[in-house]
Formats: sequence, C-alpha cells, structure tokens
Amino acid sequence: MRKNDAKGPDIEERAATAAGERDPAEARATAGEPAEAEPAEAEPAEAEPAEAEPAEAELAEAEPAKVEPAGPEPVGAEPAAAELAEAEPAKAEPAGAESPADELREKLKRLPDRPGVYIFKNVAGEPIYVGKAVSLRNRVRSYFTSLHTQSAKVRVMAAQIADLDFIVTDSEVEALILEANLIKEKKPRYNVRLRDDKAYPYLKVTWNERFPRVMLARRVANDGARYFGPYTNTTAMRETVRFLRKMFPVRTCSLDLSGELNYRPCLLYHINRCGAPCAGKVSEEEYNALMEQVCLFLEGRHDQLLPDLYEQMRAAAAKLEYERAARIRDQIRSLEAVAERQKVVTTKKEDQDIIGFARQDDVVCMQIFHVRDGRLIGREHYFMEADADDDDVEIMTAFVEQHYQTATFVPREILLQAPVREPEVVEGWLRERRGGAVRLHVPKRGEKRRLVEMVLENARIVLDEQLAQLARRSEEAAKALAHLAEALNLPAEPQRIECFDISNIMGNEAVASMVVFEDGQPKPADYRRFRIRTKDTPDDYAMMREVIERRFRRGLREQDGEVEDRGFSVFPDLVVIDGGKGQLNAAREVMRELGVDDIPAIGLAEGTERRPDGSGSRPWGGTEAAVGGTEAAVGGTEAAVGGTEAAVGGSGAGAAAAAAGAGTD
Repeated sequence: MRKNDAKGPDIEERAATAAGERDPAEARATAGEPAEAEPAEAEPAEAEPAEAEPAEAELAEAEPAKVEPAGPEPVGAEPAAAELAEAEPAKAEPAGAESPADELREKLKRLPDRPGVYIFKNVAGEPIYVGKAVSLRNRVRSYFTSLHTQSAKVRVMAAQIADLDFIVTDSEVEALILEANLIKEKKPRYNVRLRDDKAYPYLKVTWNERFPRVMLARRVANDGARYFGPYTNTTAMRETVRFLRKMFPVRTCSLDLSGELNYRPCLLYHINRCGAPCAGKVSEEEYNALMEQVCLFLEGRHDQLLPDLYEQMRAAAAKLEYERAARIRDQIRSLEAVAERQKVVTTKKEDQDIIGFARQDDVVCMQIFHVRDGRLIGREHYFMEADADDDDVEIMTAFVEQHYQTATFVPREILLQAPVREPEVVEGWLRERRGGAVRLHVPKRGEKRRLVEMVLENARIVLDEQLAQLARRSEEAAKALAHLAEALNLPAEPQRIECFDISNIMGNEAVASMVVFEDGQPKPADYRRFRIRTKDTPDDYAMMREVIERRFRRGLREQDGEVEDRGFSVFPDLVVIDGGKGQLNAAREVMRELGVDDIPAIGLAEGTERRPDGSGSRPWGGTEAAVGGTEAAVGGTEAAVGGTEAAVGGSGAGAAAAAAGAGTD
C-alpha cells in the first residue's frame, strides 16, 4: 500500500493532464476542493429544441449488436463503470461540480487488483482503446506513469484519455474474450483490428434436422448444426459446394422431412445428384453416413475418407451393385485428384495453422495456411488496421484473438511468425475453444521455420498486389474526376461527392439516402439515411427539399459550434440528385436559401426517359446545375452520366446508380 501511495500524486498529475487540466501542481493544490470549471466548459452547448432539427433525430445509422458477456460483473461506484452504455458527448459541468480530471483520478484510485477489461474514452465520450489486464489497477495506471518509455502511439493516446470504464471478469481468459468482442463492437481508434469487419460466410451442415443439408451461413449459432469456415474467398467456397454436391448425392431442397417421406423424387434424383430421402429411397442411417463423409471432405481429411470409399466400392461390387460401385469409383478418382493438388508440407500428418504477415507503413497483410493431416488444404489472407509504430507482438496478438474468436476449428499446433502477448492466457483460451491441448510456437529453425518463411513470402506477394491495385485505383479515380470536372464545366475536380435519392411506397415509409465518395472512392462511414416526416403523400420534390435542407442546415450549425460535430460540417464539392429537373430545382432552391448555392449540383434522370416527341432525354443540370449560372445543358447523356460512373468508383456501369442512391429505390 505504501508503494501505491507514493506513486499516487504522479499518477494523479498525469491523469489530470490527460483529462485537460493545465497545471498538475494546481491539481494537487485543489485536489480536495470542487474545481472551478474552465471558461470553455462553463457554458454548455445550447440545447436543441425537440423538434427543431429532424436531421439529428432521424439519422438511422445501424448500430452493432451490443455484446452481452456471460459472467463478468461490472464494478465501481460510478454508473459509467457499472455498465458499458453508448458513448455520449462529454457535457460541461456547472461551476462547483467535479471536473473530468477529478472523476478520472477517483476512478484510478478505485481500480481493483483483478483481471478485467478497460475502455479509455476521449473528451467526446468515444471509446479510443479497449484492453485486457491480469490486474486492472497495475495495467491502467501504467498508462499514466513512465510515459517517456512508451511508444509514440501510446503517448498520443494517453494525452487524449478523458475518462475510463472497466469491467471485472473472473479470469484472464474471460477478459480476453470480452476484449475481442468489445473491439469488434466499438472499433476503437487505437486498437489493431481486422480491416474487413464484414461477416465472412460459413458452410453449415444441419445436423439439427433429419436428413441434414449443406447450406451457406453468415453467423455461427448454437443450434446443433456444424459449421466450417469462415471463408474469405466466397468464389472458392461456392466452387467447393458445387464440387461437393457433384461428389455426394445430398439433398439441396428445403422440404420438411420430419414426418412421412411420401414426396415424389425430383430431377436431381434421376441424374444421381440426390439420394431422394424425401421419397424414402435412402435410409436415414445410410444418409447420415454420407453426411459424415461430407464433413470429412470439408475438414480436408482425405486420408480418412478414401479408405471408407474403397471399402464401400468393394462391398457394392460384392453385392453385384455395379452401378453404385462405379459411382463410388468416380468419387474416389475425383477426391484423389483433389488430394494430389494439395501440397504435402509435413510427413507427420499434423493439424496446424501457420500465421505470418507482411507490412508496409500502416498496411498489414496477414496470411494463414491451414494444414490438415500434413497437407496444405487452404490459405486465407486478411488486412489489418494498424499504426506504423505498432510492434509485431501487438499485431500478432490482435490477429490471433480476433481470428479464432470466429474460427470453427482450432488445430493442435499454431506456428507463428512472432510471439503473442501473454501466451499462457491465449493458449488457455484456445484450449477451451478446441476442447484439447493447443500449442503456440514461434519456430527459429528447421522444417517448421521453413513453413513460416513460406507463409511470409506469400503474405508479401499479396501485400504487393494490394498496394499495386490501390495505386491503380487511385490513378483511375484521378482521371475520372478530371473527366467529370471537364464534362460538367466544374471550377475544380470534385474531391467529395454527395449523392441523394428518395425511396417510398406510394408516399408511405419514405426515406432518403446520402452516399458519399471521396477522391473517387466510396466512403461508407459517411453514408446516412434520413426518415422523411414532412410528407406522407408521393411528393418527390418536397421530400428532396427536406433532405437537402436538413443536411446543409445541420452542417452550418456544426460549423458554428452550435451542435456536436457528426460529420456534416464537411461540405461536398459536388451534389448529385437522383431525379430530373424538378428534384434538382427543389434542391437548388433550398441551397440558395441557406447560402450554399456556390456548391455545384447536378441531376441524373433514371433509365431511358423519353421526351413527348419520342427522342431520348439528356440528364437535367448543365451549367446552372453545376455552377449556378444559366440553365444551358452541358454534354449529352454519355458525357455526364459516363463521367459520373467513372468518378464514383471507376468500375463501369452500375456505379452511377450506386452513387445516386445506393440502391434504395
């Protein structure tokens, strides 16, 4: 206790500095008294009327599902530490109230010497880092002591810490699981995490139903089915499914076979692609044995599968079932051809995952090879978000924890390019996932080191290809933006383009979408959806006017500091309206009223709209739309629409449709 007390003032000084106090000595002098609020904090932001700004209330951004970990109990007297609520903007405290620095100091004092997870937040209340600790007290306090020995990233992050939450867990393994879930949910700025947070597909064998099927699934559920994956290459996965259905006559229908089997066999039965369990053509025992073979195939256990098939072929021939024996023979030949293409990497018939990565600046490419029974059956690559000064240990730890959080199979041995932090804890967690022993190993020499080097070489090749592709896309986007600026007579190349579209069902359930492109590339983080409330009848003009007004009025208020900055303060260089002259005029009118009519705007008419005389129409807009001058049209359909296609993705037809509304119609 004496040692902790001795360090207390230093920790409090650094915590006060991180939370915004100017002078640590001043903080010590007033530690026991209510802190006088800073002038910037003394005046809270002006409250918005409940109905005055629909844009703030109606932005329906999808939130990730909250993680409900089983077991961990939050501790701490503060409500913020008792539950992980959605981050709220930091509110100014009235004079005489506790300052944020005082609250942070108090939380540091209350940190328990137990395992758990901590969440650092900035002044806006946004999570910026999630970490786990064997001892919350020691780990969290380390961020405020000896900062000169920390990396530049940690020093920058520590300067932004204004608040913290923590959750106590029963064990280090439980903390690891909770940390991985929170990183995926919160996406903190300073955590290393997988760049693609989309859900990769799995193959699902429905053992939870009679006569199981093989299906595509996006989530792993605890439903009694068996899952394989995830698969990062969906094309290869679908090829696998096609090969599997050709090899094994399993059903693909969705019929309910829990009752009597009195259906009529379909065409697949007659071409030997299904055993027709729906018609009782195959017994449940025989069908389940077939599904076991499917699972062996998906696991890459060809050395176990082939002997079974040889035995079945001989048994069928002995019973004079020559057609069945011939089908099994064809299966064997196909499987042997697949096995020959799979490289033998070890003669010990081991199950291994081999993980390595290549990096350049802040781009990290992770490569993982899957070895089953000594054969390389597949490989996958992932890109991670990391800072240039993140070390190899931090990157490897983050990947192992995040990858095996969703992996359906954990091998007995995992070979790594670099060690992970707290390997005993990670191995303990992997043992629970596998239900058996797991070894993390960083080989230094020999055959296993050669395997790691092979993975590193492949990671470097994939990274180089990715960087070259990004360079090509950037070059194509630059050319497309120049083309667009020329076609629309814009004063400069539009670096930020915002596209608006309205969708409704006969005037009901109306919504609007805002799709954003920056530097010629989609920027999904800035996409927005608006609920239309001013109209309940089909009136596209009024709806477009409402959306444009809400978007720019909110942006002006954010620029003036009246409301929290939620990204609307950045104005576009070009506005694209999905519609004809009426929608465009409605948008231009409200932009003039708000004083933002210097922003170019164009309208894109959909489809092959025709004039009354039967001639093809050109997109509404032109010089008036682009620069606010006269209404002379610029170019034809090919010039204006083609330029927009190139600018909003460089991927040809369909990009303009995506820009003009993200497919909300």
